[in-house]
Amino acid sequence: MPTALPVTAPTDVQIGGRSWQEYTSDDLNRLTTASGNFVGRNDNGVGFNHSKYTLAMSYDSQHNITSKIQNHETATSTSATAVAGAWTQVEQTSYNLNYQDYGTANFDIAGYNSSNGYTQPHAPRKIVDQPNLAGCCDAANDPRVKTKTFEYDANGNQTRILSTICTATVADTLRVNLWDEENRLRAIDLNPSSPSGGGGGLHPIAIYTYDAGGERIIKQNATSVAIYENALQEGTTIKTDFMLYPSGMLVARPGENGALSYTKHYFAGSQRVSSKIGTTTNLGKFLQEWTLIENSSGEAPINLVSTSHNQLTVAETGVNHVYTQFNMPTQTFSSNTSFVPIAAFTATGTATEIYYFHTDSASVTLVPTK
Repeated sequence: MPTALPVTAPTDVQIGGRSWQEYTSDDLNRLTTASGNFVGRNDNGVGFNHSKYTLAMSYDSQHNITSKIQNHETATSTSATAVAGAWTQVEQTSYNLNYQDYGTANFDIAGYNSSNGYTQPHAPRKIVDQPNLAGCCDAANDPRVKTKTFEYDANGNQTRILSTICTATVADTLRVNLWDEENRLRAIDLNPSSPSGGGGGLHPIAIYTYDAGGERIIKQNATSVAIYENALQEGTTIKTDFMLYPSGMLVARPGENGALSYTKHYFAGSQRVSSKIGTTTNLGKFLQEWTLIENSSGEAPINLVSTSHNQLTVAETGVNHVYTQFNMPTQTFSSNTSFVPIAAFTATGTATEIYYFHTDSASVTLVPTK
C-alpha cells in the first residue's frame, strides 16, 4: 500500500524547499519501506542542497522490529531539478540496526504458566548498531559497531541502557531510569558510569514529582557545569534547577534574588488567548487566616503550616532516596522548620510582559507592561 506525499517548491523569496515522501506498508499495515528527497536553497543562496534517503523495516511473527536499515545521501548543485556531481553518503544517519533477544526475560509472575516465567516477548534486549556501508563491518575490531543492551523491570519499564564497542567485555552504562509504584518515571541518571563523591564525576539527573491524579507537577534537574579558563578546565559543579507545574495555567521556575519567575496562561474556553510573565517572592508563605482549616470529618482543624512542612520533609526524603539509588551523596536541604504566617502578601514582584495569541494565525503580539 504505497503512499506518496509531494510538497511543491517555494519561490526564491520563501524559506523551505521541495520535498517528496513515499511509504509502503504490508498487509498488516506495518511500515516496510520509506523513501524521500528534499531540494532547497543553500546558505549562500546561489545553489541548491539535495538530500535523499531510503528506509527498510523487517519484522518477526510477533510484529517486533528485527531490522531497520537507512541510507542517507546529500549533494549540491546549481539546479533545483538535477544533480551534476556525485551523491555523498552521510554516515551519521546511514545505519543498520539489528534488534535481538526478544522474549528472553524470566520473571516469576503469578498467572504465567510458561516454564520460563514471564518472558516479555515484545521487549528487545539488544540492538546492534553499525554503519550502512558496503563491506561493513568486522564486529570484533571495528569501533563503529556498537551494541546497546536494555534492561527492564517486571512491569516492562526500561530501567537501564548499556553500550559496548566491538566485542569489549566491559559495558558503559548510558542511562538509568527509576519508576514509582504507578509505573511513572521517577528519575533519570544520564551519567551513571561516572564515579560519585568528592573529586569524582558528575551525574546529570532529573527527578519528577506527580500529584494524586498522575500529573507531573515538579521537575528537578541537576545539571553538570564545567568552568574553563584559557581552554583548561578549572572546575566542575552541579547546578540544580526546577520547574513547577501547579496547574495547566501556570508554569514557574527559580528567578533572581530568591524570586520565582512564572508564566500564567489565560484561556477563553479551551483556547489560550494570552500569557503573562512575572515574578513573585511570596512562594511558600502562609497568610495568618490560612493557619487552621476546618476539618470536614469533624476532627480537629488542620494546621496548614505543619501539614505543609510534613509534606516538604517527605519530598526531601524522596529526593535523597533517588540520590541513594544513583549512588550519589545525599543532599542537605535548607527547609524552614518554623513557618511564620504573615498578615498579607507583599507585591514586590513584577508582571513584565503579556503575550496575546492570535487564533487566526501563528503570530503573537508582545505588550510590555509596568
